[in-house]
Amino acid sequence: YPVGTPWCALFISKAHKVSVERGEKGIKMPYTAGSQAMLAFFRKNGLVSADPQDMVRWKGALIIRTDPGGQRGHVALVKARFTKNGKIVAVGTIEGNTNRHGGRGGDAAYERRRTIPITPYVWTFCDTTDLSGGSWWR
Repeated sequence: YPVGTPWCALFISKAHKVSVERGEKGIKMPYTAGSQAMLAFFRKNGLVSADPQDMVRWKGALIIRTDPGGQRGHVALVKARFTKNGKIVAVGTIEGNTNRHGGRGGDAAYERRRTIPITPYVWTFCDTTDLSGGSWWR
């Protein structure tokens, strides 16, 4: 893809598709290149939260950002949760369609650390526990 082409959701969708093809049991997420279509799936299935502390009881998560206007956004796999005094204070992510500086001109997938609260955009926390391949925290 040319630099700047949005593919973050496709990156996540492909990883999920591979887990389904390997026979992992669970809810199947639609294959999509749109972060907002992915968010709609999680909302429809009651698997969203605005509170990052809900991730304490989940076994896996995605975070999805919605830009002003609600048409575009970004999605990342939450690889790790960092806590202080029992509260999540940051998340470690794997993000497609980004660059080493964290910008939109994506040239690869990178690991990032995001401090809670994540600003300036609206972020939604999505529970992947019951999705095929969605329980990666043990």
